Amino acid sequence: MIDKIYFIFYCSVRMKGFAHAERASFFLAIPTFLIFNSIYFLITVFFNIKVLDKFIFIALIASFGFIIPYFLSKYYVGSGRYRRIIAKYGSPREIPSKTRIKYIILSWSIYLAAFVLFIVSGRILSDFLN
Repeated sequence: MIDKIYFIFYCSVRMKGFAHAERASFFLAIPTFLIFNSIYFLITVFFNIKVLDKFIFIALIASFGFIIPYFLSKYYVGSGRYRRIIAKYGSPREIPSKTRIKYIILSWSIYLAAFVLFIVSGRILSDFLN
């Protein structure tokens, strides 16, 4: 499943070779980062966890922002997994333009949904903290 999502992001990026795979993994990392932080916010609210010092809270979010893109990049690009995904699903150049447009719309929808989830969970967390 995650490989298919990576392939969708891979098809929606316009580059070639190694940089193409690197950018696709970074574009997959953005909604992943937002979703993980949203889940962290919601767990904090629903389980009534006391939020640590503000500096530690911000440092934790920032570490998510560094760790997720780094490890997704190492997983897909560093291990060569993107080559196996292309071998499995085919080259993005072989995909019809209608399917490519659908993939672009789907990747932007994933971005938008993750961003909305992040905003809503942040709003819930701010109401909880006040």
